[in-house]
Amino acid sequence: MGALSRIASSLSGLYIFVVLTLFLSIADQPLGRLGYLPLNPTLCAVVLIAPFMVLAMVRDLAHSSNARLLPPLVANRGPYAAFFFIAACSLLYSILPGAFWSEGGKWIFLLVYGFSISILALYIPQARWFPKLFPYCGLSALLLLGWSIYLDITYPGTFATLGQRAAGFPGNANFAALVAVMICAATLDYRSDKRQWMNVLLLMTTGLIVVTTMSRSGGLNFLFLVGIFSFARMAENGWRPREIIRVLSVTGLLGSICAGVAIAAIITGTISEHSRLGRLMSNKQVDDGSAASRLFAVRESLRLINDAPLLGHGTGHARTMRELPHNLYLQQWVNNGAAGIVGIVTFFGVSLFTFARRRYRPGQALTLVAALGGVFSHNILDQRCFLILFGILLGLSYQTTRPAMARYSWAALRAP
Repeated sequence: MGALSRIASSLSGLYIFVVLTLFLSIADQPLGRLGYLPLNPTLCAVVLIAPFMVLAMVRDLAHSSNARLLPPLVANRGPYAAFFFIAACSLLYSILPGAFWSEGGKWIFLLVYGFSISILALYIPQARWFPKLFPYCGLSALLLLGWSIYLDITYPGTFATLGQRAAGFPGNANFAALVAVMICAATLDYRSDKRQWMNVLLLMTTGLIVVTTMSRSGGLNFLFLVGIFSFARMAENGWRPREIIRVLSVTGLLGSICAGVAIAAIITGTISEHSRLGRLMSNKQVDDGSAASRLFAVRESLRLINDAPLLGHGTGHARTMRELPHNLYLQQWVNNGAAGIVGIVTFFGVSLFTFARRRYRPGQALTLVAALGGVFSHNILDQRCFLILFGILLGLSYQTTRPAMARYSWAALRAP
């Protein structure tokens, strides 16, 4: 039985590693477009992640208990209740005349699928060895995402539209940068000194991805994450001068490496001198017109909100705008009115409170960077990367009895 158990654990670990690397790196998106997936990426995520919840149910039935299936849901009822409210509003407000039912109702049901994926992901961490595997899944996803961006640089048009900035699998540079920052936020170790090399690799890979995408919003979000990480490291170690110097030194070194790679890429011609980064180094105008289009989208969103501030115009109505909002909060308000904006703010607030109460730093960091990312992106709640990471971190923060996670638990810190 010992050998069979080890084989089963190895196969399960390999399955989790492949599934998480696939969806966190957004590799499922181009694979779906090319027809290599049996279902569309969203349904494929549901099918591939559902076995973890089914396994928890089977184990409970086999042992005549409810130790695995219900307790994680009950413990995380706050964040999921807020998410359920958002999903329910998306269905309820789809009856309004302005609801966008084109494309088979995709934009009506997308948040419902997102809610389902996040719940299914809650059961992924129930394997005892998962906390040790998780950072490697994040690093492999970042490396795969970085490789796809490199392909976009060397062979323009491979994934991103020809003439646009390299973006790799996500197809959009800002999306790629946000995904990288979210993966990094979720997989960094904010307290332990045992595997600092992993933190360095995660931060360096994320920084290089952000630099190569030349995303201004991604750069701001990455700097925000570095600030969160630095604060957490120094706070967890009692603000000792030695720790402060070490954190600031590592941060400065990583920044210098990223800047050096960027300059070398411009000099060698890997990144065009006409790119944002090249124009910045040549003291030329950096904006490519996207700032004006985003400002126009904000103005149009505010006009639509002013026309229907309470009920909104109907789920998915933002898809009819000449320029998408590029802002999650404005989009929810345009679509679902006051309930939409209240729902999304409550979701981030309750999630942050839940992770803060458990003193679980990765969850706090993911929530904060996602909340900031929502200012520049309108589709965080339907991004499989965020949904899976969110469910996993809720599951990990709940598993306070496991040694790898116990150091973050509120109960452990209060214990004598």
